Amino acid sequence: MVAAATAVDNGATVIVLEKMVMLGGNTARSEGNMSAMDPEPEKLLPMTQAVRDIIAKYTNPKPSFRRRFSSSSQSGKKYIFDSPELFALQTIVGGNCKNDAKLVLTMTRNATAAMKWLDVQSDMTWFHVPRSWVDVGIGGLYPRGQWPCQADGKTPISTYDAYIRPLAAKVEAAGNPIYKNMKVVSVERDASGRVTGVKALDRKGVERVFSGRSVVLAAGGYGANLQMVKKYNDISVTVTSNSPATTGEVLEEAVAAGAGLTGMEWIQIHPHGNPKNGELESTIAARPSDTPYVNCDGLRFVDETGRRDEISYGILKQTGQVAFSIYDQRTIEEKKIESAIAHGYAFKADTLEDLARQAGIDWKNFEKTMKAYNEASVSQNTKSLPVPKILIGNPVVKAPFYAVPITTTIHHTMGGLRINEKTQILDKNGNVIPGLYAACETRAASTAAIASAATP
Repeated sequence: MVAAATAVDNGATVIVLEKMVMLGGNTARSEGNMSAMDPEPEKLLPMTQAVRDIIAKYTNPKPSFRRRFSSSSQSGKKYIFDSPELFALQTIVGGNCKNDAKLVLTMTRNATAAMKWLDVQSDMTWFHVPRSWVDVGIGGLYPRGQWPCQADGKTPISTYDAYIRPLAAKVEAAGNPIYKNMKVVSVERDASGRVTGVKALDRKGVERVFSGRSVVLAAGGYGANLQMVKKYNDISVTVTSNSPATTGEVLEEAVAAGAGLTGMEWIQIHPHGNPKNGELESTIAARPSDTPYVNCDGLRFVDETGRRDEISYGILKQTGQVAFSIYDQRTIEEKKIESAIAHGYAFKADTLEDLARQAGIDWKNFEKTMKAYNEASVSQNTKSLPVPKILIGNPVVKAPFYAVPITTTIHHTMGGLRINEKTQILDKNGNVIPGLYAACETRAASTAAIASAATP
């Protein structure tokens, strides 16, 4: 939808093809938060030792980064330090250095502009988390999360209403059609090798051809296709948080048209899955800084503010592959999460002992764990904990108390079509395929948009 709306902004005629009955794909199912440098950094919270420790963790091997951070501190700036380069470095390290550095820098240098562009597309606006509390989000490595909300800057808004609906309205208001129940089955090229359009099947199975000057593929990954998951990564996780649309066929169709693939074996797993069905419970499991994750033995086993893969694989090693996010009433009152009880999926008790009994957690170990955890939270020093925590928030002391069961779920597939910084799709030899583009990490939404398309 961003690709289509941007094309419309630049005077193009577009056609959008959507496989499902509604728009949005995984984006509509997500919480909607976005990592981007704050456009007004002077409004951010002051630097804390915990944030300094995070910067040191990623910049100590990099003298140039240390000098830049030192210069920022010496200039008298008290707010949280950030830069596109720090953002890029953390992204690359978080990707085990398998990333394409040019693409990462393209993202980090443009994320704030993208956020501001989204802001003006509708009456949504942004709640800038690092202006209110230092929080990194599940698997995040630095406090730069921005959350969509309604125009008042406080009231929650669905991701569909923040992103999908206004962009679709913009595309249609300019006279461009959006076809739903339209499954793309092939990418078409002419004798010169230029992409000329796509073939698609409507809901009755009738084949249609859509022609245009350019084709933008943004058709999701393959996280909901377990056969493809097993083909590229024989992971033991079989539940997924993905939309059922993310079955990967457009990736295969692009390959049939000559596109190259990269990193298909990399699958991101998420630690906030519902043990019953794999659906994400991120809105009712506490934010990582404010919760200990404990196992059935009542013990912490991982840094809750670490990388997603580290947390996820840690959960897979626990009894029943289940952990519990523990938090108290203060977390709910600060509106950092929705009420877990309203979802009917959490344990609630007036004492930690009763909470342990309800959830089946060993009380003696749990009691010791929580005592040490709360002391570390008050002192803001976690080095004495059996498992240190780089960023610790509220102690868990205000009744009632909550325990949300969580497990590991397939969240998204990180590989996909090879692209360059202009999002042009490349063949297996690294050559540009004329007229073919990929958006949103090459596969982030369940649409295929054809820019400047002729009438079908």
